[in-house]
Amino acid sequence: MPATVTYLKLSLIWVEAFPALVDGPLPANAPMDFLWHRAGYEARFNQLSAAPGSLVLPWARSVGSYTHNFWYHYLRNHSPEQISGAESWELLVPFQTGFDLKLKAAWPADPGGADPAKSTWVTVDGYYYPWAVAVVIGINLRADLPLADMVRLACRAAGSGQFEVTQEGQAQRRTLAALAYELLDRMRGQVFGPDAPPGEGKGTPFRVATVIKGSLDDPAALVQAGDAAHHALEALCSGNDEALDGDYELHTLDETRVGLRRGKAASRLYGLARGRAVWIPHKFTSSVLRHSLSCYHDNLTLVSLQTESLCALLELAAAHLQQHPGQGFPLAAMDQLVPAAAGLLGRLYGAAEDTYRSASPPQQMRDNHYDTAIDAVRTSYGWGKLG
Repeated sequence: MPATVTYLKLSLIWVEAFPALVDGPLPANAPMDFLWHRAGYEARFNQLSAAPGSLVLPWARSVGSYTHNFWYHYLRNHSPEQISGAESWELLVPFQTGFDLKLKAAWPADPGGADPAKSTWVTVDGYYYPWAVAVVIGINLRADLPLADMVRLACRAAGSGQFEVTQEGQAQRRTLAALAYELLDRMRGQVFGPDAPPGEGKGTPFRVATVIKGSLDDPAALVQAGDAAHHALEALCSGNDEALDGDYELHTLDETRVGLRRGKAASRLYGLARGRAVWIPHKFTSSVLRHSLSCYHDNLTLVSLQTESLCALLELAAAHLQQHPGQGFPLAAMDQLVPAAAGLLGRLYGAAEDTYRSASPPQQMRDNHYDTAIDAVRTSYGWGKLG
């Protein structure tokens, strides 16, 4: 299956939740305490609807024909422009921010390979939830490379590759993971001030990778166990380029299959606990560069972000309810936010008609054992378990 890739997208998602907002003690004089007070959240939402500032609504940067449809479906099949601050609070919509920084890949090209500085373009976005902060780093790779070489470049960019990061006129070298943790620290300080409580998050980001443009000898050929595509999808999902080696022990195609609502027989959504890789040959080999694959990638990234964030809240809530049975939460807003999260995750799990429908979130909940916490919270409200 000789394959060449000219455009690949990779997104990395970090979420950090704050136990203090669930267990207490509550932080005093927090600069962004409007996040966890409904009236303050709604007022800020309405203000940003009229005049975006350093914060924006998360759909504000999707324009024209390139608008992603995740938010439309997640918002109960309503246009974002129709959503009020009250509805946004109930649907646990985050505020988004950008960062004033420039990034340039700073590692040398492999012999005969693409120049990372010319082929790698990175975007960085932050998200503020009433219980957490998140950073999403998008890596866009454009080069004309054999599949394995493009995957190695992606793994390097998301892993050990050093980037020259320029902020406020100062340039320093960072891996993307180091930059993400630095930004999470900064966001935590912006939310709480100098006495920010510690946060909790997974050490490994959730990742989404999609081949956007490339060529294959036979776009209708199925991925076969142990072939080049199988190794590439495993490496993209895991971030480990050793998976490209012929003797690497791969997860089976059956256990990594995540359902696709649309696609031909050769299409595959490959899933591991902390990642997804999208392989849709009839689209990425088309002579026309289609926005649909890029949009699908962005939609899958957003639903993965929302799933990670809501699950982080319910993990904290489940632990609190176990330690303090029969008691409410110190922060009154949690009595609204926790059941809202349990309901929203139930709809995502069941692919309800009034949310974004994908087989990926249920698999994400199961593979990361989030379903245990979700079921504990749902049971505490007298609701049925997932599924």
